[in-house]
Amino acid sequence: MLSLPGYVADYLKNQLGLTDEEKEVALYSLQVIFYGLYAFLGAGLVGLFLGCLFPTLIIAVTIFILRCFSGGAHCNSPFGCILLSAVLIPLSGKLIITIAPLLSKYSQVTLIVFGFLVSFYVTWRLAPVDAPAKPVSSESHRLQLKILSLFAVVFIFVLQGVFLSFVRSPWTETAVLALEGGLFWQTFSLTKAGHRFFALADNFKMGG
Repeated sequence: MLSLPGYVADYLKNQLGLTDEEKEVALYSLQVIFYGLYAFLGAGLVGLFLGCLFPTLIIAVTIFILRCFSGGAHCNSPFGCILLSAVLIPLSGKLIITIAPLLSKYSQVTLIVFGFLVSFYVTWRLAPVDAPAKPVSSESHRLQLKILSLFAVVFIFVLQGVFLSFVRSPWTETAVLALEGGLFWQTFSLTKAGHRFFALADNFKMGG
């Protein structure tokens, strides 16, 4: 399964006559798509098993949207990223389902405002964080990604406000906190602490 992007890239190279450089670009894009899909499915299955599928999916989608622009720390191996996503995201979803009924409206508003301010500041200071396989080569592209990253953070914040203000559903508080969970994990991945955390996760999987 992890080798599938490579097989697809080889097929495209042969069928379309791609150069080696074009094949590498295609391979990177395919890896982002396939590995992201594997992580999403893994998190969804574990979330379903734990009874927290709804917040798990919201967290996963939020992280994916933000990560498209801001980048962030990740495990060294695709399997590590998939495994960590399949563990951390559903556990976050389970935590959110547990605490959502316990928080007052005031506590929720305070949490999302504080989370927005921290996330906006961290994103403004650190985004975008380069992926080793695809560094940002130009300052204009870097500025564009930073602006899009900040816009995405603002969009999540506005969406939370819309849910709290206009959506009347038993799942409203859970959805708002799930958006906050996705925002937290992605913001954390931009920081030095986030990079150390993923490095430690890699060492733990390797037994060292």
